[in-house]
Amino acid sequence: MNRTTVNQYKTVIVDDEILAIKNLRLGLDEHPLIDVVAEATNKEEARTTIEQLKPDLVFLDINLVSATGFDLLDELEYKEFQLVFVTAHNDYALKAFEYAAQNYILKPLRMEALSRTIDKLRPKPEAIDTNTLAELSRMIQRQEDAKTSKLALTTPRGVVLRPVDEVVSLKSSGNYCFVYFSDESKVIVSRTMKEMEAQLSYYNFFRIHHSILVNCDKVKMYQHKEGYVELTNGESFSVSFRRRSAFLKYIKQLEQKL
Repeated sequence: MNRTTVNQYKTVIVDDEILAIKNLRLGLDEHPLIDVVAEATNKEEARTTIEQLKPDLVFLDINLVSATGFDLLDELEYKEFQLVFVTAHNDYALKAFEYAAQNYILKPLRMEALSRTIDKLRPKPEAIDTNTLAELSRMIQRQEDAKTSKLALTTPRGVVLRPVDEVVSLKSSGNYCFVYFSDESKVIVSRTMKEMEAQLSYYNFFRIHHSILVNCDKVKMYQHKEGYVELTNGESFSVSFRRRSAFLKYIKQLEQKL
């Protein structure tokens, strides 16, 4: 174990999965500002460790054995640390920020997301900026709304109702649009791309081409040098040259909020 210097963040990892701890520690070891001084796999061990070591930074899983990370935080007397949640579930995102979390990283862990989180660490623990919290809350709310909001699509066979978050992409052909879903089904509707874009832009959809609209929450990879995007259903599209800069900026903004 390295000795913590004045510029390093004395860090504790709390997770009930040993493999998850190893993966996180592997990523943290690449950052000289981080010194992992202890690990804990349950609430009781974590509480004792944090009270004794008084860390600057805690990476905390939400679901622990017979408890939650929120239970741990409620019981702690020492709370002068910056907090990052690392979890496989996004259901608790809003509640996490109520606890002034510095960030909220979803498993499986992405090293670029971890690096962005470390870059955002503040020199001293302080309340999360209210503007940042509001922006994060709005982004999360849009994702939650997409899960519950229904999209009514009038097709030749009748009206189809589908949750917005099941829509992966749309392609236009004149005054018609093909709507593609995550289960690989599709429908055709008598609506223009402009009309569909106006309805879906709130839910993190982006028009990458005059005839193609994609759900940015379904973007698997964007090769900005080559100018094409790959979606979770295996579809790949070329992003029009004049839209590439704006699309890259939009994708980066979404990543920075996760």
